Amino acid sequence: MPKPIKALDARGPVEVSYVQTAAAGTAPPAVVFCNPSTSGEYYEITDVSANFEVAGTSATVDVKIVPAATAIASGTSALSSTIDCSAGARTIKQATLTSTAGNRVVPPGSSVAVITGGTLTSLTGLGVMVTLRPLRGVHRR
Repeated sequence: MPKPIKALDARGPVEVSYVQTAAAGTAPPAVVFCNPSTSGEYYEITDVSANFEVAGTSATVDVKIVPAATAIASGTSALSSTIDCSAGARTIKQATLTSTAGNRVVPPGSSVAVITGGTLTSLTGLGVMVTLRPLRGVHRR
């Protein structure tokens, strides 16, 4: 069994966030975490939650793992289904992560992105929090 990387032993979870700064009804996709190709480290998405001030007409949020040189929209979803942002304003929405463990792992050279979809009309104050943890030992997709 490989020994854990000592530098990672002392590291706790990494929390990254997406905050809608655009006008109501717009929430462009954005990269929220980059794992450099030279890092040699793997991370696992362990939690995703969202909250918003005003609901969008049929707005949704997805979190994707995006390999290098890949369009954000073409990444692999880390969620079992998108987060519904069309109702329940000012209530924290907890996402259900995909049951496919490999789709939650961010290997070196990949990024984590937040993607909005549906009709964003009226969507205001969207905040998305993604929690990752460093993986110890050998982990491959």
